[in-house]
Amino acid sequence: MTYNNRYKRAISRNLFELGRLFSYRTAINELIRVSPTTNWSFFSYAYLAMYEAVFFHAMKILDEHREAVSFWYI
Repeated sequence: MTYNNRYKRAISRNLFELGRLFSYRTAINELIRVSPTTNWSFFSYAYLAMYEAVFFHAMKILDEHREAVSFWYI
């Protein structure tokens, strides 16, 4: 595999993770917006799961391990 191909894959992976992060953040904001008018019991679990997913995807992007193909690799 060439270095050029590896950089393209690294950029693609990081953009994918960033897109997922923003998708979860948008969903969290929407849950917060509609929470006063809904039964919060179910949505509280969904909120916590998405909140943790935001940090999970951020950690994948900012991983400093030397073999990780993260933001710091690019």
